[in-house]
Amino acid sequence: MATEIGNLAGETNELTSRIEDVILELVQKMDLAVSVIESMQNSAQMQSESVSDTEKKFDLIANNIREMEERCVQMEDSTQRMEDSKNVIVNVVSNLSAISEENAACMEEAAASVDEQTKSIAIVSRSSRQVASLADKLTEEINRFLV
Repeated sequence: MATEIGNLAGETNELTSRIEDVILELVQKMDLAVSVIESMQNSAQMQSESVSDTEKKFDLIANNIREMEERCVQMEDSTQRMEDSKNVIVNVVSNLSAISEENAACMEEAAASVDEQTKSIAIVSRSSRQVASLADKLTEEINRFLV
């Protein structure tokens, strides 16, 4: 019986040693699992922060796009006003051109009229000289009779 108790004690020691090995292995695996879970938590936290940063960047991009749209609308309004002003200027220039053409036509008529008047004055001037010459001759004739 002492042999059996010795055998049982030996088996108990062996089983206790195996249980200790299993418990140590379980503790190591638990430590590894805790480490992996902590790493996953850190990774999840970093991903969450990255998603938050990305969301902020998309919000900033959306705000910039809205500002660009507003500026495009302002530019479109400005372009329309410039187009309207251009049309007014084109109409004014057109009117000035028409007035200029009318003035040129009037100047040509005035020049033609002045030319005709110059010719008429030349004819009147020649006629006046002839009359003056005749008057001089007539005066000489009259003076001849008076003496």
